[in-house]
Amino acid sequence: MNSGPISSRNLLLLIASLALTGTSHAASPAVESIRTDAKSLVASAEADAATKKADLAKKYAAALDTLEKKLTADGDLDIIMNVHEEKKSVEATGAVTAHADKPLLEIRAKYLKPLEAIDDSLKAARARAGTMVKRKLAEQEAALAKAGKTAEAEELQQEGEALQAEYPDPGTGGDGSAPGAGASSAIASLEAIKLPTETPPPFDKPMSIVDRWLDPMTIPTGKQKVRKHIVIGDRGKKNWPLVVISPGSAWSGGDGARIELSGGNVLATQSRFEDIALICDHACHYYFRYCSFKDCKLERGGIWWGGDLPAKYYLEGCIITGKFSKPIQISDNGYRIQTSVFQNVDLPQMSFGKHQPADYLNEKWLRIVNCRFVKCTVPVSFLLLTRDCIFEGCTFTDNPEKKADESEMNKLVEIVAYVADHKNKIKDLPRMMKLTEKPVSALQGSTIPTAAALEALIGK
Repeated sequence: MNSGPISSRNLLLLIASLALTGTSHAASPAVESIRTDAKSLVASAEADAATKKADLAKKYAAALDTLEKKLTADGDLDIIMNVHEEKKSVEATGAVTAHADKPLLEIRAKYLKPLEAIDDSLKAARARAGTMVKRKLAEQEAALAKAGKTAEAEELQQEGEALQAEYPDPGTGGDGSAPGAGASSAIASLEAIKLPTETPPPFDKPMSIVDRWLDPMTIPTGKQKVRKHIVIGDRGKKNWPLVVISPGSAWSGGDGARIELSGGNVLATQSRFEDIALICDHACHYYFRYCSFKDCKLERGGIWWGGDLPAKYYLEGCIITGKFSKPIQISDNGYRIQTSVFQNVDLPQMSFGKHQPADYLNEKWLRIVNCRFVKCTVPVSFLLLTRDCIFEGCTFTDNPEKKADESEMNKLVEIVAYVADHKNKIKDLPRMMKLTEKPVSALQGSTIPTAAALEALIGK
């Protein structure tokens, strides 16, 4: 069969359509069907936008080349260099530089205006996808409830939450600018996280359960020794229990001690955990308030995949000492950690994949706020998650590993770190990241707890 060359738009559509089939161990068929429809809508819009942006960038680069030649004739070397840098940046990524020379600003405005129109069109397409996702999920959930399939409806609701994070509905606070994204790189207040309010029946011998923990339970105050791999919930059986750990509890583990949240939620308050891997699967949540973690791992696990920030951890007023997590990927974990203290932790590298960190500045499930870091090693990518945090005796470093499949930052992100007795060993700060270091005394309007204060709240 004779076939002609593939256009750039069709090639992008082909790549996007292939990506639709790449999700393994996905959520339920109903959710995956809705996700596929949404991805198809957005992929088509992104391909169209990419083609238009590429054409626009070529025209702008040509205009910059003409300007560079004119300035060369005039002999203005400083502006020539800035124009040349702008042309290089546009040809490489489509992004403009921070140079503000008058001739450059005048020609740049003619580039940015149609670029903004392309972005607005893409944003509108993502908003339509978000509205469609919300409508179809509501229809599916209503149909299941009407048929008396309560467990299936609850499972759909759990999985649908992750899908709606990917495709936010503009009518409920999402703006469609990017999956899980904020409208711009401007700082905004973070949406509060709602914690479970149910009180399941008490069960005082959870470690006697031989198989999975399938029933909702409140585990009374006491000491628990985790000696094995515990699995909570069962998607196949539609079991999504809530497990509540009562205040004053102390759980310890050791080699192989692992609690895997496969389907459901865990809520713990004023409790202590030591040497346990607290693993979270797709659409599940751990909620911790005023808890202490010593050499624990809070990281993604399980076999279910799909979407961004699918496995979620909420920590408020907690102390994390020693271990924390393996390298974080946008497709793995969501963290909301606030008013907490990290002590002697080698913090993980953060990978945003093909996304832009600027689009997640106001994402409620990817922010570390009003926290204190003491004698920690902090990779530059982890700093991108922080807001109004104090770093005492910490060392800022380059990322341990360079991710070949990660997109270069092309939107400016400004991070302010409030520091004392720290070391900055960063040699490869991303071009579009501005890191400002200020003394701890400069942090106003926020109360950052100390470990001693939190220890008193957590109790023995």
